[in-house]
Amino acid sequence: MQPLIEGLLYRNTLAQLAGPPGCYKSFAAIAMSCALAAGKSFGDFAVPRAGTVIYVAAEGASGLVKRVLAWCEVWGVDVALVEEQLFFVDMPLQLGDEDQVAQAVEVVTERCADLLVLDTRARCTVGLDENSATQQGLAIDAADSIRAAAGCTVFGVHHSSRTGTAGRGSNAWDGAVWSDLRMEGGGLQATVHCEKHKDVPAGCDHHFALVPHTVSPELMPDTFPLCRSTLVISNASTGLQMLRAKSQCTVLDIIWNSAPPEGFTPSQVIGLAAPLEVGKSSVYQALKVLAEQGLIKNIGTARRSRFVAGEQRP
Repeated sequence: MQPLIEGLLYRNTLAQLAGPPGCYKSFAAIAMSCALAAGKSFGDFAVPRAGTVIYVAAEGASGLVKRVLAWCEVWGVDVALVEEQLFFVDMPLQLGDEDQVAQAVEVVTERCADLLVLDTRARCTVGLDENSATQQGLAIDAADSIRAAAGCTVFGVHHSSRTGTAGRGSNAWDGAVWSDLRMEGGGLQATVHCEKHKDVPAGCDHHFALVPHTVSPELMPDTFPLCRSTLVISNASTGLQMLRAKSQCTVLDIIWNSAPPEGFTPSQVIGLAAPLEVGKSSVYQALKVLAEQGLIKNIGTARRSRFVAGEQRP
């Protein structure tokens, strides 16, 4: 079995990624799509060769381009390289509609697609009872016909049930897919559990970190920084290093550019860093490291710290 992304997605199969709201599953799907389009590893997972991706943004494409640009900047990938291989469809593909399925077959065949992402599956099965194995079986047959037409992988992003990690509704999909991935996440960290691969090892957990990133004004001109800010998924070790580095840069920028002569207390720095997605513990860690490096200086006391810019410039 040939991998698209080693250990996660395999060529010419049905696959699904299920998780609760807010677990970063769409961020993961976007990152996998970008990695495949660029032919670049997805964290620790090898991508043997670049492939064409068609991403059905059934819940709307707003914000997805920003996520792609952020991914490219964080991983040092030419945006044009990804744009040549990654195509967005900003409306649902209804698997219960024969005409739409026929159009999808035509598109994936014409584009020689390697991966078709359905985000989310629920929005692509409107009118089909989510709890009916019979009706979901029709959707599975439709997805499989698209897969067979181009030898591509059809990858559905789905919400998990209220209890447990399995996909919501009928378990017909769980049995039909070749790869069943389940995701949990929160607090800028996430875990993908490989519940099932049919012919390769499964039962493993893979950990990721979400790194806040603001897309450069060069890529998003005339856009406020807040509207350029998003998250980029990374493998846990690299992601945590990035998070620490970003936290230190943020705290350093606050103190060097905003601290009054009497300095900032840690609480004041925490308050200024919060809107920039740097938490309390990260601020304390950054203050400690930056003071040790001489980049900032405590002009208060050990018990009542007040930080100003250090003598050593960054």
